[in-house]
Amino acid sequence: MGESLGYAYSDSAIGTLLVIADSTGICQIDWGDDRTALLEGARRKFPGTSLVEGARDASSLAARVAALVDDARTARADVPLSLHGTPFQQEVWDALRTIPPGETRTYAEVAAHVGRPTAYRAVAQACAHNPAPVVVPCHRVVSSDGSLGGFSGGLWRKEALLEREGARR
Repeated sequence: MGESLGYAYSDSAIGTLLVIADSTGICQIDWGDDRTALLEGARRKFPGTSLVEGARDASSLAARVAALVDDARTARADVPLSLHGTPFQQEVWDALRTIPPGETRTYAEVAAHVGRPTAYRAVAQACAHNPAPVVVPCHRVVSSDGSLGGFSGGLWRKEALLEREGARR
């Protein structure tokens, strides 16, 4: 039998969240409107892993993530994370966590921040593969022309998150 991960759902202002955690912290956050579909997607992402509802402090973590969605200006984003990615992805995800609520950066600005000014497409890919949206606020990264770019939870959720934070683009 493989590793065991905990999971929990939490409802937020912009949909249901599924939070998956190991003994260190959050591994994955997914959005949706159908809890069964969210769990099926998680099983595909973590094959051979036992997913246990409520284990690994997942319920508390899910509530904290929902609080970030509902009030990013006052909720604390200091939830423990256990994110797996390439060294470049990790560097980008760390840079994203420095963008304050209500502010945005372009993919090019994030690329410059991590010391790779021409790697804006790679930054966009790192954002696309961000396993913990909201906690790692990839929604605060927009295209140079001010358009939203992409978002794993759907562009309407990205726009809603930015509006909730009072962000100007």
